[in-house]
Amino acid sequence: MFVPRSLISKGVRGAEVSTNLSAPKKRKRTASNSDPQTSETVSPSAENDAQPPAKRAKAAQNPNPEINPEYLGVLVCGMELIFSDYALQNDAQKSWLERHSRTIGDANSWFHLAAILTHPTISTLNPPPTQTLLQRALLEHPSQYLELHSETFHVRRTPSTYPLPFIPVDSFSIIDSETNLTFWNERTIYVEPHTHELCKTPASVAYWLKVHGALREKWLPVQAVKTLCNSCALVVLSGNVGHEGMWEGWRQKGRPEWWKCLTWWEWKGRREEYVEVLRREKGEKGEKGVGRKGREALGIGREEKVEEKGGGEGTMAEGKRAIGGEAAEEEKTALKKSGEEKNRVQDDTSGENIDSAAKDQMTDDDAKKKRRKKKKKNNTKNTKNGTTR
Repeated sequence: MFVPRSLISKGVRGAEVSTNLSAPKKRKRTASNSDPQTSETVSPSAENDAQPPAKRAKAAQNPNPEINPEYLGVLVCGMELIFSDYALQNDAQKSWLERHSRTIGDANSWFHLAAILTHPTISTLNPPPTQTLLQRALLEHPSQYLELHSETFHVRRTPSTYPLPFIPVDSFSIIDSETNLTFWNERTIYVEPHTHELCKTPASVAYWLKVHGALREKWLPVQAVKTLCNSCALVVLSGNVGHEGMWEGWRQKGRPEWWKCLTWWEWKGRREEYVEVLRREKGEKGEKGVGRKGREALGIGREEKVEEKGGGEGTMAEGKRAIGGEAAEEEKTALKKSGEEKNRVQDDTSGENIDSAAKDQMTDDDAKKKRRKKKKKNNTKNTKNGTTR
């Protein structure tokens, strides 16, 4: 028996349909919806009342489970990164701030929350934030470094906190004469978080270090997060991490759990050592010989781009660019040799093809000559016998 597709999608088979049709049942009179006592319709409020009280209270308090206190804290940390001393003195980030700065009354340097939503630090978060969520985050998790306008959707860096007393206004031009490290290199650490996707959102990295990292007070706030790849990043702190006793004491705490942390010069030394080993193993091919995953783990290539955008890395960035230039020259030489070899092989191949064609032509000519000679011989023999055709 034919079964309509709508019934098949509901799981009704042909035998069931034929049974129902052969033995129809009388319809029961249903009460009208106007009678609340006999109506079978269940209203949404009744369904909500049927849930446990704890679940109903939680649903009423937070309709979206993803919008939790942790998410609001991440939003605040993201805004702190946008208005940090590092960002306000960095030429690349300073230009973004100058474009979106507004004046309200007699006060300047206000930024509308709509502009904050377009900043990469905030726009990469999931779920996507809104102006209302940014305002709610600042109200529920106030920051001493941020000031929210009382009447409009504007925010700015608290004027009394900039610049911080332990960060000079020309920080990008300061280089230690003994260690040859810039001011910010002395405050930079390398991190590998417990999850492989955390570094995609710098605000999340800053939040985890602030809440779960047990950082020293002099190291806060987090100034910048430079993503090398999805699983690792360079984090710029406010305080110097070069004091060996303080750094080792913090690292022994193991906070945050399952994180791997190194100082900038430790990471730099291990990176150079690993690249040197690969150079020897791959026949002096330089950094280009490192595999993609190895390059991502070491931050090769990505870190140079980040520093060029951020500026202020001084002689370290020049050294990195020099290494990259040598590798590029070696690659060009290798490509040139490869091209010459390819052309030589093509010439040899074309020569072989010509010789083969000539040989085939000679073979055909010889065969024709043999056939003509044999035919002439047969004609001569037949003439002698008097049977010429």
